[in-house]
Amino acid sequence: MVLYLVGVSQKEKANRIMRNNQQRKDREALRVQNDAWYTALHHAASVGSECMCKCIAKDYPRLINDETKRSKIPLYIAVLCGKKEAFLYLHFLFLASEPMARCYSYAKRGRDGSTILHAAIRREHFGQP
Repeated sequence: MVLYLVGVSQKEKANRIMRNNQQRKDREALRVQNDAWYTALHHAASVGSECMCKCIAKDYPRLINDETKRSKIPLYIAVLCGKKEAFLYLHFLFLASEPMARCYSYAKRGRDGSTILHAAIRREHFGQP
């Protein structure tokens, strides 16, 4: 009986280790970039999923600074797509993790010289829920 319990205990421990390894690999996949250098956080911002943004940023907070080939960070992508909830959450992360001046210097200008505010106005995303 004791040997049986030891065997069950070892099997449970092995299963737990395997689950933890798989979860680590799954989280690592969040850092993968596509051909346009979008990460999972860029995609979550583009569809406006605040919940997905929270889950991804919890594991990889540095992804909020990752740029696409066109130098767009997830915060900028949320504005371009008019996703207010995702924008507000990502903006909160920026303010919590970086000094104010650096937050706006990152997102300040795209390659065309436009700011996040320019993008919001150009696409008429101001004042929308």
